[in-house]
Amino acid sequence: MLNRKAIVETLLNGCRNGLFVLRSTRADQSYKTFWYDAPDIANVKDLNLVVVLSEDASLTALSARLLSLGALPELWPGPELSLKDLYSYFSGRTVFIKHAGYEEPFTIPRAERQVVNEAIQATVKEKRLWMLTGRASLLAEDVPADLLTDEATLQAPPPPLTAKDVLPDNLLEAWKGNPETTALDIADALSTTTGKVLPWVIVRDALSAAFNARFVERASGQWPCDYAGARLVRVCQRREQVPQQPTPPVSAPIVHQAASTYVPNLLATQAILDNEQMQELCEQFTDLIRVCFETVGSIPTFQVRIELQPKSPATQKDIEKINQLLQQVSEELKFQ
Repeated sequence: MLNRKAIVETLLNGCRNGLFVLRSTRADQSYKTFWYDAPDIANVKDLNLVVVLSEDASLTALSARLLSLGALPELWPGPELSLKDLYSYFSGRTVFIKHAGYEEPFTIPRAERQVVNEAIQATVKEKRLWMLTGRASLLAEDVPADLLTDEATLQAPPPPLTAKDVLPDNLLEAWKGNPETTALDIADALSTTTGKVLPWVIVRDALSAAFNARFVERASGQWPCDYAGARLVRVCQRREQVPQQPTPPVSAPIVHQAASTYVPNLLATQAILDNEQMQELCEQFTDLIRVCFETVGSIPTFQVRIELQPKSPATQKDIEKINQLLQQVSEELKFQ
């Protein structure tokens, strides 16, 4: 007698190999399909499965991994795949798989454009494929539906950049001989060097590595940020440590560096902030940078003085613990 479990496992394996489609019909008569994938054998009884030949099937879902290079026969004609060709591939096409001495026809089941689009969005989000359309370059992020056009293309993700790739000596176009540039200028220059608009995640990771290695410093702007915020992030060359001046008395006011020297059009302000006001300033930081840039075309700089009055003499261990947090912001922030 035939072993029922062996038969079911054979059918599941056939579906996992893409030989046919399994369809599970729900109580409301809607259905779910499986192709190059299959449910666990323990759940088969609850799914009301039927076998459907690929030429008669219409997929309700498409695994993102199937869009990768080499996953499906004849899907990728070269290193790039246009979305137009991808949509056409899932129109019921028959391809041929080469075996030793012969070719075997293989039918690709149909899939509606929306089903294919969901797979595209997933594969880009999962960093399996890189999508390019116009000036948009997407990897490891959400793909807006209006960018899923026939002209868009998919390809393998670009190789990662190193921290040194963003340094002035290696990226003259971004720095132009200046001690400071923006994250957006670095992204544009790297794209020009590569010949394609690089996805932001590749540039962001290279800049993060450069910051962590202390090859360059962040002069202003929030980090990490998205591509839209890159123009507000100013990057400067690493400054040599300047010997600290003796700490002024607690009662001494903070005086702007330019107070003793006239600087045309200079605007300056200062105040002693309590904890709540400091928190509010942090929350308004991004808007403050944006408004200053949009209104007067300049980004403000900040001088920070932190005062702490312990209830009892602080131990060296206490001071070191506090300094560890401060120096995550700047090495110059350090209680003595």
